Amino acid sequence: AFELNRRIQFLGRPIRHGGMAPLWTTRVWRNGWARCESRRTDEHMLLLRGRIARLPGLLIDDNLNSLSWWTQKHNDYATREALDVLERRHRLGITDDLPTGLNRQARAKRWLKTRVYAGLPLGVRPWFYFFYRIVLRFGFCDGARGVIFHTMQGLWYRLLVDAKVLEVEAAMARQGWDVREAVSRILGIDIGH
Repeated sequence: AFELNRRIQFLGRPIRHGGMAPLWTTRVWRNGWARCESRRTDEHMLLLRGRIARLPGLLIDDNLNSLSWWTQKHNDYATREALDVLERRHRLGITDDLPTGLNRQARAKRWLKTRVYAGLPLGVRPWFYFFYRIVLRFGFCDGARGVIFHTMQGLWYRLLVDAKVLEVEAAMARQGWDVREAVSRILGIDIGH
């Protein structure tokens, strides 16, 4: 399989800092040698056999939709990611095992997300992540559009995920619902029994 360097563009400008470059993503593979992870968000291709090599050049991720479209898309993602968080917190079968077949970068990011970020307090952890991206990884060097991107994707989105988790858990405490009932009523998702 081959991985390509994915360059994110936001409002017409490349995002080169904040941990967003390089972003190596597996995008080319022999038929039947890879499969997509079965996850609601942050899914990657898993190589079933062979090895991953790098191709030169860039895969430009330049979303030409409006900012309203972008925020709605991320609101939808936040709902799905909040569900993943709730399933882990309430032990509904989601594991944090690191699957084999991920590329090195995806494996490292998954480890940090599930072993470090997930252990930080809800509502606080997005601020740590934002500080990491905007200051420690020089996100401010991406200019005004980059600062907007890092704020929206690295802070607002992460806060929205945590707020949705807190909203469901508050409803559970207030109404006496189990997690499945609260998710159904608050997030509008049936996760079964």
